Amino acid sequence: MNVQSALLAQFRNAARDPEPELDRDAFAEPELSHLDPIVSAAILVTSAFRLRDESALITTLRLLTNAVASWEAGRAEASA
Repeated sequence: MNVQSALLAQFRNAARDPEPELDRDAFAEPELSHLDPIVSAAILVTSAFRLRDESALITTLRLLTNAVASWEAGRAEASA
């Protein structure tokens, strides 16, 4: 079995499984908006990696690190 066959089999199994129901209130947009900087930076990191742009990758990794540090600091303040 090659990699392509294994991936197709995995996707077929995933398609047969019912999709889990999400509690829409638990994932309300205002509650998740504080994660936007992290998600945006992660997307930029992925793009820079895929484009093999080393300087952009370094810059976006710094952005991601800063976004995560800011989020962690906010959580630490909230729990204190």
